[in-house]
Amino acid sequence: MHGIGTLIHYPVPPHLSQAYEYLGLREGSLTITERYAREVLSLPLYDGMIPDEVSYVIEMVNRFSVK
Repeated sequence: MHGIGTLIHYPVPPHLSQAYEYLGLREGSLTITERYAREVLSLPLYDGMIPDEVSYVIEMVNRFSVK
């Protein structure tokens, strides 16, 4: 939306992924981690961003957060 690329890098909390099955952790065992996996969004941030792009992302985040 508004030309800003976003991603959800970790849609599955690490402790619920197959790689960590051996730990025996189940849904509900790390509630904060699980909440972040549902709610955290990755915004663009990379070395090649020019100041105008950074300002635009900041402006759009600020507009969204006011709603």
